[in-house]
Amino acid sequence: MNATALGPAAVIAWLAIGIATVVGCSSSDDTHGNPSDSGVDAASSQCASSCDDGFACTIDTCNAGSCAHSIGPNSGATACSAGHYCTLDAGCVAAPACATADQCTQYWAGDACKANIKCEAASSVCTFSILDKDGDGYAPQVCGGGDCNDADSTVHPGAVETCNGVDDNCNGEVDEPGNAISEQCGATSECKSGRCTCKPENLCGTTCVDSQVNVEHCGSCDHSCGTNAGASAGWGSWSCAAGACSCPADTCGTICTSLQQDGKNCGVCGQVCGTDERCRSGVCTPVHVCTKNSGICESNQFCRSIHTANNLGGIGVGCTTSMCDCPDYTYSCGQVSDWEFECYPS
Repeated sequence: MNATALGPAAVIAWLAIGIATVVGCSSSDDTHGNPSDSGVDAASSQCASSCDDGFACTIDTCNAGSCAHSIGPNSGATACSAGHYCTLDAGCVAAPACATADQCTQYWAGDACKANIKCEAASSVCTFSILDKDGDGYAPQVCGGGDCNDADSTVHPGAVETCNGVDDNCNGEVDEPGNAISEQCGATSECKSGRCTCKPENLCGTTCVDSQVNVEHCGSCDHSCGTNAGASAGWGSWSCAAGACSCPADTCGTICTSLQQDGKNCGVCGQVCGTDERCRSGVCTPVHVCTKNSGICESNQFCRSIHTANNLGGIGVGCTTSMCDCPDYTYSCGQVSDWEFECYPS
């Protein structure tokens, strides 16, 4: 049968007897209650031959070069017909008739894999649910299911394989490579001995980095792209892509800056503006700095913020001896550092 993940144990264990609590039968049955077998199984390059056991109610898989069989869901293609249940050695077999629950218990006496044994009143057929100690919906392998750890509800067929030293999906492989583990460990690490471990080529001292994008280790360990003179002012900053450094603005040695605005590199690298000057369009321009409780601005001048983020794009209405307010905003010079405001002609 198809090598699909087992369904919930509460479903696969109930007998298909056509009542409300039991899944109905398949559309094509033989005299033993077996649905017709499509002949499709889990044969692969790992196994020498087909793993099909001939029973349509079982799931046949090829794990680590060996065929394995487990009881499938009592629904869809692996469902037994009404009044039958699935076994690994004979496929779908008829359930015993009963008048009392004691008769069913006696019939399956000593079978620890069968729980909640009862006699269904409407059909007079014995029913049971299969053992599932961890409640994950999958029967343990000893009971014909695919759960390789019935004490851990996170371990069962179809579970996501993670880097933890455990066979999470019960396919016989521990920490098998896949998308989930790749996402868990990230591009810089790999799964080893149940832990995400930094790849040797990404280890810089004790730090695990991606040298393809890390600006402090761009292309190789300790290769820093440089410093950013005005990233907060929107001048641009260093980035690392494909192991190469890049500055979207101007560079002065290892400094990513703007020659149009940087007072230490105004117009050309190394051109420093004076204390009463600001770099405007690559030229050092004299300015007056507004301060709280100062009337330094002339009557025909306005006070505005050097940094538009602080000024919110507004321009001051004029400096007074108390403060300078920006139009349409409840903002004043006295609320931030004085050096952030300058006088501009009206």
